[in-house]
Amino acid sequence: MTVMEVIVNDTYKARVFEMSASFNVSDEEPSLELRATLLNINPGYNEKLKKACKTLNDYSLYTARVRLYAETMKLEDAVNRAINECIQEGILAEFLSKNRAEAMKMSIYEYDEEKHMRQTREEGYEDGREAGIKALIQTCQKLSLSKQETIKTILEHFPLSDLEIHDFIEKYWILDKNCAQFCASTSETVKTSIYEYDEEKHMKQTWEEGYEDGLATGIKVLIQTCQDLHLSKQEAEKIVRERFALSDEEAHKLIQKYWISDEG
Repeated sequence: MTVMEVIVNDTYKARVFEMSASFNVSDEEPSLELRATLLNINPGYNEKLKKACKTLNDYSLYTARVRLYAETMKLEDAVNRAINECIQEGILAEFLSKNRAEAMKMSIYEYDEEKHMRQTREEGYEDGREAGIKALIQTCQKLSLSKQETIKTILEHFPLSDLEIHDFIEKYWILDKNCAQFCASTSETVKTSIYEYDEEKHMKQTWEEGYEDGLATGIKVLIQTCQDLHLSKQEAEKIVRERFALSDEEAHKLIQKYWISDEG
């Protein structure tokens, strides 16, 4: 299934998934379609809905406790503690009392899956951020900034250690002073990296979401760096379009989104 609406860092109220995204053969207008809406019932989201349904609200409270306790305890102990407390406090009390073993097993399974999905998304974010840092390094080089100036620029926007920044510079600083491959290398990396991911489809989609978030961070920094270096909007737009293999419209929208106006 594919996510039709995604807001960064899972701070969403609802997501819509399409069954057709799982078809082996893609079709722009499938003859059969099913859309499912996923509602976020974590604390702070869809509170009106949860107030109208005690069972839903109780489940939200129970899962929140499992996550909280699992931060400092073994998962099985965390689930056991959450079940005991919820029964005592009347949260899903009847269900948990009658189905304790099944609830334990399912909670452990769901938490492990959730943790794995979160880790996959984080990996995607780091990959996307690195693609953005690569573009920033090579753009600084093309604009004749020194390595020291480039490092300073990167550190103003990314919380990296000395070792990390050294590794990025060594990896992406182009030794050929002509920078002849300036446009080709990163744009191809950005276009192909996602499709080289070989995990299951839903995991691939999770990774892609993280990748897009990380890449967006890099693009934002690149645009604002161009602005700091007194490049025009047109020059910055050209760099973004070439570095990330974007259409004119896509590059223009990013400039409009991240360019800091005089009033800002």
